[in-house]
Amino acid sequence: MSERRSPKKRKDAPIAVSVSEPSSTDPVLISFPRGLPISIIEEDEGDLPKFKCRRLNSKRGLVVTGEDDTCTYSATAEGRGHDGRLTKTYVCVLDKKARTLKLVPAAEKGTIFALNQTVKEYTPNVKHGTRLVGDGNVGDSGTSATDRVKMLVESFGSKKKQKVMKSRAANRVNINAVVGAGTLMAASVAKQEGISEANRKGMEEGGEQVNPSDAALDAARRNLLPPFNEKAEKPFEVYDAETIIGTSAWTRVSRIVTKKVVGESEQMNNTDDLILKLMGKINADKFPSIRTLMGSINMSKTSGTYKMKVAFYVYLATKFNNMLGNRGEIRGKTLDDCIHSCHLPHDVGYKLFETFGTAMQGDREGYQVSKPKRDSLLVQILILYVMAHGKRMKVSNLGPIFKDLNIRAKEGVERLRQAGFECKKSNSTGEYDACLNVPLTFPRPKLARR
Repeated sequence: MSERRSPKKRKDAPIAVSVSEPSSTDPVLISFPRGLPISIIEEDEGDLPKFKCRRLNSKRGLVVTGEDDTCTYSATAEGRGHDGRLTKTYVCVLDKKARTLKLVPAAEKGTIFALNQTVKEYTPNVKHGTRLVGDGNVGDSGTSATDRVKMLVESFGSKKKQKVMKSRAANRVNINAVVGAGTLMAASVAKQEGISEANRKGMEEGGEQVNPSDAALDAARRNLLPPFNEKAEKPFEVYDAETIIGTSAWTRVSRIVTKKVVGESEQMNNTDDLILKLMGKINADKFPSIRTLMGSINMSKTSGTYKMKVAFYVYLATKFNNMLGNRGEIRGKTLDDCIHSCHLPHDVGYKLFETFGTAMQGDREGYQVSKPKRDSLLVQILILYVMAHGKRMKVSNLGPIFKDLNIRAKEGVERLRQAGFECKKSNSTGEYDACLNVPLTFPRPKLARR
């Protein structure tokens, strides 16, 4: 009787992994943030959605559009080059027989297109100047608006889809038409379960009379200034440096400064070597106001490192501003090329270009900063320059920083006043001093002379 042999253990062969280079045939990945279409969930609910892709313009960007029996879908990627994301999406194809794994990047450098869903032929009937929502007026088709909406909702067999439709109908209520009719109608609409928080807040504040001029002035101010806290009780709480700079850029600046500070820990009382390592000899001489600012920071104190981080970002943003020149342009084939030409850390450069720059169209390659965006950039630099001096939010002798930014004193003072600062000319030096007081007040616009 022969002995029964135990089966040999199979040794798994290694899998060969290969990564494909980006190309025009990369797969397009999409998502449905508002839920999968009913035709995908249930087989008997109409044809599947059909999608098309086209270029946003001749050189960059991609637009994905699609439709089914009830809805249309769309998503856009502007295609401005590398966006600094730490993760990008790849499609993995595993061949079990050949023992290979192929990684194919998704289209537009690993972008997932989140589709915006719109219901076909659905228009909420809010009659302007009245308090009627779907008021039942019969149109040319002989069916009232209320009946048309009801028929559209009932045409979907899924209860989930009906809830989505009810929610969309609630969010599409014209707030201006409802609020003007009185508190009773506004309260009844506000109690709807599906209404958005923005609409609910607008209805709660709708009883207050708003001056159109003040509203327009406030909108223009918020476009010019970084985020600010109007209800701040202390001057240093009005603006937040990390919010202005951005999380990614602030993290990068923090790493650079912290690394240099650790390297100079033995010479903490003398910051000259630290300044030269952060700015370099040539740039330190080119921007004397920022060098003086860094030299005044006591690194032995707890707040020293924080101030140095803000001052270092002021240096980088000032260098970016001066690179723009009079035309406000920086040339380069890609965003990475533009960042490299400015000699900026990638995260900081990406933040500056995406916040203030616009990609050039046509034959010109690079980025351009418009006049309003240039003003906003100057405001941010000046605010951060004051913040780097400490929590008192006071600075004397602004002349050197105006000179480093290549702007006149009159323009610099105007930008600070627009940010809520009080600027006065010193009798002793003849230069402007600035301070920020609370409660925060903004100047009224000056009327143009006729």
